[in-house]
Amino acid sequence: IIETWGAMNVNTVTSGPFNSNTYSDKRLQNLYYGSDMITAGLTPGNITNLEWNFNSATVATFNNMTVRIGFVSNAVTNLAAGFQSPVFTTVYSGNFTTPGATGWFNFTLPIPVTWNGSDNIIIETCWDNASAGSADVALLGMNTAYTASALFRQNGAGSICANASNATSVARPGIRLTVLNPGTQVGNTIVSKVAYLGPLQDVPFYDVTGRILARVKNLTSFDYGCTT
Repeated sequence: IIETWGAMNVNTVTSGPFNSNTYSDKRLQNLYYGSDMITAGLTPGNITNLEWNFNSATVATFNNMTVRIGFVSNAVTNLAAGFQSPVFTTVYSGNFTTPGATGWFNFTLPIPVTWNGSDNIIIETCWDNASAGSADVALLGMNTAYTASALFRQNGAGSICANASNATSVARPGIRLTVLNPGTQVGNTIVSKVAYLGPLQDVPFYDVTGRILARVKNLTSFDYGCTT
């Protein structure tokens, strides 16, 4: 399932990752509600792709950039208190050059991350240039009714990827996610089970972890009784 949500009608610069005009370093977190994802049509499963919608064809390079995805309880409804510290999965690490074209840009996750269908999602970016650039690269986004972004930025030496936030915003970039539903998990450990298999009866067999091993259906009126 590939979905995006929200009316992307603003350029996100302060609340977007690529804000290099007058700044050499930036750390940013953007919060997305799990409930909004469900409304948009996403289902619990493995997130395999993250996309941003570029609204600028400016080419700029952001050194030592990391993009990370983390999950927080749906009780975390804003970033007014600053950066959150969930367990993050790194989606991208290295020097990143913007595509130089408008439209969606895709990150394929090196390892899919599992979303439980309830938690809110935080996208964190951080980069460290030697000096400030001369232009911002805007992503399309939206204003929200809550503090959706927390950030720290500076024009100076040294990485700030461990710094606390010093600013917030109600805006955030729009994103598009690809989520694969893992479906029914199939077991691979044989266990013994006795089940009654009567006429036209359908009996599933599971392993000790609850994963399905087999499904046996009696297509006749014969009563097999207790079956192993």
